[in-house]
Amino acid sequence: METGIFVTGILIAAAGLVYGGYGAYQKIVNDKKTKNTPMTISVVIGIVLIILSQCFTIIPTGTTGVKTTFGQVSENVARPGLNLKVPFFTTIEQVNNKQQDITLAKGKSKLYAEVKGKIPVTATNLTITYNINPARSAWIYSNVTDYESGLIKSSLVSSALKASTVTLDVNEVTIRSIIEPLVTQNLQALLDEKYGVDTVIITRVVIGNMDFEKSYNDAINEKNMAQQEYEQAMVKNRQELEKAENDAKVKTTAAQGKADAAKIEAEGIAEANRKITESLNNMILANNWIIKWDGKVPVVTDGNGNMIDISKLLEG
Repeated sequence: METGIFVTGILIAAAGLVYGGYGAYQKIVNDKKTKNTPMTISVVIGIVLIILSQCFTIIPTGTTGVKTTFGQVSENVARPGLNLKVPFFTTIEQVNNKQQDITLAKGKSKLYAEVKGKIPVTATNLTITYNINPARSAWIYSNVTDYESGLIKSSLVSSALKASTVTLDVNEVTIRSIIEPLVTQNLQALLDEKYGVDTVIITRVVIGNMDFEKSYNDAINEKNMAQQEYEQAMVKNRQELEKAENDAKVKTTAAQGKADAAKIEAEGIAEANRKITESLNNMILANNWIIKWDGKVPVVTDGNGNMIDISKLLEG
């Protein structure tokens, strides 16, 4: 309703200017005594065009217009396209609502934070992509002095970074898929608290590099070197142990083989002796004795020096 009345008023004023200008033109033409008729006509047309030009403003796509009348900012922003305004009294300032990038901690500059265990970490080349909500353009224009360059301050980003890294371990903080969404989330919460919910909208945060302090990196390198040396020593010891075990198995196998061979040989000899022993009976012994006898009657002693003829024994 207010907009309709305003537009109607502008049109009536414009029509009045045109009618007044035309009337002045007719008066000048009909006045034969006027010597500067062409110049007067040009002046009148120029004034009318200037006034008309002050009645319209074109707002580009991706921006909104903040209307100010006598220093009072209107909450109703001008949308992209042709917009009417009260000439000379109302100004319209454009606010960029497109996605914008701001890069912090560039070059040698760093943002400092800590991970779990109070281990220091640094971040460089942070690029924050954001945009201003068109519905909040008037509020931003009225309340944030340096909104075009200082809407997202380094202190806010640093706080969001610290709030993010302190929840992570050393092996998580350098993983982009973990740290970047977390910083985005914490930064959005800080901006909502500062400017109001959905005033400044963070699309994403890209961190160029996350790194640890030099002292920590040196300690990690020393630890890695010590770990590598330890692992190499363990491999060497394991190889030597395996070789010793293999050598011992070879010696044990050889000794066992010799023992088994000796046992088999002894068992074979014992078996042969057993068979020989079984084959030796009294008849074989007597037969062997008879074969070898020379025909003489054997004479033996009784132990007391008396000779005994055993031929009688043979007769029986």
